[in-house]
Amino acid sequence: MDRKRKYRIMIFCFISVLFVLVGCGQTINTGGDGDSANSSSQSDWELGEGELPNQIGEQIEIEDMLTDLSSEGLFDSSVRLAEKTGDNPPTGKWFIHEGEGEFGYGLTSGTAKPGDEFSVRIIGHEADGVEFHRSVRVQLTSLVGDYEQDELFVDETVYLEKITKEENVFSGTLPEGENAHYLLRVEILDDEGMVEDSRLSLIYVPAEEMNVSMYLDQDVYDVEDSEAMLTLENFGPTILFLSMHYSIEKRIEGTWRVVPLDLAFIEIAIHLGVGGTHDQSVDLTELDEGEYRVIKNVGAENMNDLEATLAAEFIIE
Repeated sequence: MDRKRKYRIMIFCFISVLFVLVGCGQTINTGGDGDSANSSSQSDWELGEGELPNQIGEQIEIEDMLTDLSSEGLFDSSVRLAEKTGDNPPTGKWFIHEGEGEFGYGLTSGTAKPGDEFSVRIIGHEADGVEFHRSVRVQLTSLVGDYEQDELFVDETVYLEKITKEENVFSGTLPEGENAHYLLRVEILDDEGMVEDSRLSLIYVPAEEMNVSMYLDQDVYDVEDSEAMLTLENFGPTILFLSMHYSIEKRIEGTWRVVPLDLAFIEIAIHLGVGGTHDQSVDLTELDEGEYRVIKNVGAENMNDLEATLAAEFIIE
């Protein structure tokens, strides 16, 4: 092949490669400016929850007894309940208490619905059982005002000669009333009817409704802010159940869409008592300017069909 022909081939190849490079460069730049490319990708985000409230129900008057339920751990503390109601405290003679006692126990406690079943069990730990020969008295009493004992709904006495692995002492159903408190009492009596030992539990039957509000510490944040403080406030009458999980949505062209954040949460169950508040930090570090909202789910304790999704809106500018 002569030198001129080789030279022409080299020029052709060079021009072809240059054309390809220029063509590739044009393809990369057709996305336009960064803002419109970002807007296009945000429009592809998953659709959000739609219209959501920041509050369910309204603030209601709360009895002092309701605020004590969670803050003082009254549901299953015989000692605290005895102090409030004037009952006999546990002695450790029969029921296990502070390292003393023979038997475990099972008493219904916590939140319930009208007509739910409640029970009292005594649990033995000896393979051959324990000789007992005692009467066990079970009472269910309503509480009003400042832990004043009111109506006696159940008053049953059972004689047990021996405690084996587990004795179901009594089972019954709660009255049909709502927003009621009941003291469940089990007492072990001697031959003369004197109380040798006792255990107490508290059962709360609220109306099946939620009154809860969720809000942020500010309406507007600066793009340099790293966090916001989210607060849930429980107005009652139910005790709320929630987790640390939340999501963030952004309003894109009039539509709420889920911001794809890589969020990690501690897996814990939170019980928010009546009159209580729960504060939680919300991470803002990956958010740019725009209109946002924090989404969180809450439910009523022991009421699977009573739940809500709340949203607290804010702006970053």
